[in-house]
Amino acid sequence: MSIDKSFENKAFFKVANDFCEYIEKHKLYNDLNKFRDLHKRLLIIYQAACSLVYVDSDSNPKHEAITLPIIKVKKYNYYWELFDPYHPDKPLTGSLSDDLASIYTELKMGVQLFKDNEVNEALWHWKFGFDNHWGFHTVDALRALHYVIFRELKNDSE
Repeated sequence: MSIDKSFENKAFFKVANDFCEYIEKHKLYNDLNKFRDLHKRLLIIYQAACSLVYVDSDSNPKHEAITLPIIKVKKYNYYWELFDPYHPDKPLTGSLSDDLASIYTELKMGVQLFKDNEVNEALWHWKFGFDNHWGFHTVDALRALHYVIFRELKNDSE
């Protein structure tokens, strides 16, 4: 397997690792500053993921089990969403803590792979997951957090 350790790959690893460490340290989000910080970090990871390129990976690496940190967002956990904005049906309930857990799990798995020198596998995992799973959770979490920051908590602080 050829290993690509370009600057962009290392940069995404750093962003992903920083996000995971932030989630591990801050398990409770309950004030305007923490929600703003989380929002900014999600924007950074989303922007960085948009530059990921697809790489082939034919390995089947072993990875450690991911221990999911407890994520509490208090009364802002549940929100309404449309699952498919182009084919609207009944609105569904989304969960901010579930969004964050999904993003964390997929990023952390790639971080572990990258640290184990399974770089192409990590890149494949991050890109595939972004395109098909955790990217959607990121967009949903960003929308929910935007509302919390600029409507809910802003009104509470005035």
